[in-house]
Amino acid sequence: MHVNSVPTGKRHDRVWDVNSKLATALVHSGLGERQANSFLSELNIPAFSYKLVSARLREVGNVVEEVAKESTNEALEKELAAVEQKKGKLVVAVDAGWQKRGSGRAYDSKSGHCSMVGPETGKIINYSVRSKDCRVCSRAESRNESPREHACYRNWEGSSKGMEADMVIEMVKDVQSKGCTVAALVGDEDSTTIGRVRANISNSIEKISDRNHLKKILGNSLYSLKKNHPVLTVKIIKYLQSCFNYIIAQGEGKPLSGSSLQKSLENVFEGYAKNSIKLSTVGSTQANESFNRMVSAKAPKHVHYSSSGNLNYRVAASVAQKNTGHRYLVNVNKKLGLSPGYHTQRLARLRDYQRSKQRALATTRAFKRKRLEKKAKMHQKLASAEVREGVSYQTGCSLDAAISDDIQSIPAPVITPEYLPLEPKTLNDSCMTYFDVETTGLGRDSHIIQLSAVNSQNTKFNRYIKPARPILPQASEVTGLKFQNGKMYHDDREVQSIGISNALKAFILFLKEIHNTVLVGHNSKIFDVPILITALEKNGLLNNFMSSVKGFIDTLPLFKECIPNQPSYSQPKIYNTLFGELYSAHDSMEDVVALRRLFEKYHLVLY
Repeated sequence: MHVNSVPTGKRHDRVWDVNSKLATALVHSGLGERQANSFLSELNIPAFSYKLVSARLREVGNVVEEVAKESTNEALEKELAAVEQKKGKLVVAVDAGWQKRGSGRAYDSKSGHCSMVGPETGKIINYSVRSKDCRVCSRAESRNESPREHACYRNWEGSSKGMEADMVIEMVKDVQSKGCTVAALVGDEDSTTIGRVRANISNSIEKISDRNHLKKILGNSLYSLKKNHPVLTVKIIKYLQSCFNYIIAQGEGKPLSGSSLQKSLENVFEGYAKNSIKLSTVGSTQANESFNRMVSAKAPKHVHYSSSGNLNYRVAASVAQKNTGHRYLVNVNKKLGLSPGYHTQRLARLRDYQRSKQRALATTRAFKRKRLEKKAKMHQKLASAEVREGVSYQTGCSLDAAISDDIQSIPAPVITPEYLPLEPKTLNDSCMTYFDVETTGLGRDSHIIQLSAVNSQNTKFNRYIKPARPILPQASEVTGLKFQNGKMYHDDREVQSIGISNALKAFILFLKEIHNTVLVGHNSKIFDVPILITALEKNGLLNNFMSSVKGFIDTLPLFKECIPNQPSYSQPKIYNTLFGELYSAHDSMEDVVALRRLFEKYHLVLY
């Protein structure tokens, strides 16, 4: 029987305070009249009229814009103080956003906004809004009448693409009218804003590129090369992006090969090399992008607010929240002569505290590492699911005449290998069998074309396997294996080959000759083991295989522990480092013999 007391407040100018606060709530939360009435009606609370909320929005909106302008002036003073302390020049980051998403072919948004952020404080020091529409003017034009007197927010007649340059020019002029000189603009490479700024204000204003946007452009170029160069994996692309972003690469990985890939990469980086001086100083528009997301939350792109002052109010609210936090709501209420409200202040303090705590956490190395690991795990899981499912969603895929009604998916793996540490005592009575596979490609869905092994008693196993799919040219270049006209060739020499099922059955018989077999491979946890288990599972031999082996050992972590600070831990490099010799790498038979020699050199570490 508890009763919640919901105070409606007093009146001001014959208007209930709660109605003005309702308008503030709509602007702050990103709701419109329809969404708010749907929410209230479900709670069995009477709806409010559109006429009421329109009048209150005009009342509240002017105050919100006033609060936003005060916050930008305060932010500008702090930015100038920080710049003066460092004895530097005023550099600002600018970026625009539209209220309608561009399709890539057309940008026809009726409105847009632009922000100017001071990099030293991360605050918005100026902002601007452009709108090509006005509800009152449009209605009068349709009736061939003169519009009634009203506050018109239509201030743009040009194209949507031209809004950004015009808003930046306006903001720069406004900042300079306050006695400040803008020395440089940080922005993306998607517009000709800097050229128009120089033509209309000063030729001395410099352009600084946005590091994140440059990294994205580079990534798009590299991903376009991936189609013709499969060796350019996602991991390598991200590494190249990191090297580019940090200027100097740290560490040394496995070198890329192929003259065609080298030429393509040279073409990509040639454009950046020509602008090396320009790229030596870059900035960031990340704060602007964060502001754009805040605006899209208060003014969703699927709702048309630009035909009235509603859009301006919501952009101004975003500016105030970005600069001062949720407590801007308290300032708005005070300027309206309304009580700040206990619950309003309480939630504002909570949200600002949560935001500051989140911001402090997001800058830690542990948080960034965890975020990258989570993202990589998600992409890996997604890629695995898409491979198993095949084409399920693609532009125009249902128009393909060759599409089959008999759509099947590759089932998920029956079991997931469990990785546990092996105690030295458990290995005393085990027989080490060193194995390696060569495949049709570099992905985990590749097919095995050579399977080799040698055990501690020097018994060898080697089978060439007829592939069920073409061998990629990159794989043939590395392994020397080709399959033409039903025949297998190794270094242009014909070799006998059999089917995958017979090869796996022979491998299992080889393993059963000795009890307590442990399979040893280099980097096998990532590549060889998943491919081998997938092949066994597809051929119904997994259970038989599992009863024949005790487990797996991956030597890559072992060598990293025993031989630290190496530029590369590929097996051929480690072999050459330790023995000063080379061998025919990527012939799986040669690989297992070399691996046995490497492993036995460090067997004391295990035992």
